[in-house]
Amino acid sequence: MGKLSFSELRLTPIDCAVLSHVIGLCDTIKHLDLEECYIQCEGLQRLGPVLHKCQKLSLGRNKVGDSGVKLLSAALRNPECKIWKLDLYGNDLTDSCAKDLASALSTNRSLIDLDLGYNKLGDSGVKLLSVALRNPDCKIQKLDLYNNALTDSCAEDLASALCTKQSLRILNLVTNSFTDQSVPALRRLILTCRSLEEIELFNNQFSPNGKRHLESLRGSRRGLRVTV
Repeated sequence: MGKLSFSELRLTPIDCAVLSHVIGLCDTIKHLDLEECYIQCEGLQRLGPVLHKCQKLSLGRNKVGDSGVKLLSAALRNPECKIWKLDLYGNDLTDSCAKDLASALSTNRSLIDLDLGYNKLGDSGVKLLSVALRNPDCKIQKLDLYNNALTDSCAEDLASALCTKQSLRILNLVTNSFTDQSVPALRRLILTCRSLEEIELFNNQFSPNGKRHLESLRGSRRGLRVTV
């Protein structure tokens, strides 16, 4: 089946149960779009058994919370998981869900595009995710961590994990609280991760000098985009 879109339609748990039954009859769903459907954790629980059948899963702004990520992690750990793109932006996620998500990322081999923007994972959450990102089985190509209350405390862990991730193409760290203290780690990431095509760093707390040190890397590799 192609795309199922219910974006901005308020779905009740009963609606989600019916939708789960429909998806259960299909082999694959190319795109399940549930952005801003207010399904919360209860609705997600009804959908849980069939989420692994989706290739693109859009769950932005649904308030699924940390408990909802536990359900999603189970889908990601399913050996038959087909999810390659997962949007979880704006879902009130904190570091409490990071352990479950990291566990799923360590074993999942299909996911290549993960949007965790507009959440509150914080430094501790990203440090846990960084452990999973080091795993060779994790094939992330695009990672969005914009607006997650990140500071210099997690920069080294994240950079060290992604330096070895030769699948990574796009990294979004916009609207966090990185300062010049993070510049050496970020420079090393940009120079070492040869697959990286684009890194977005604007709206952080770099000084003019820190910005120049990062922007100077634009010409270090053909086609590389560094936005500060």
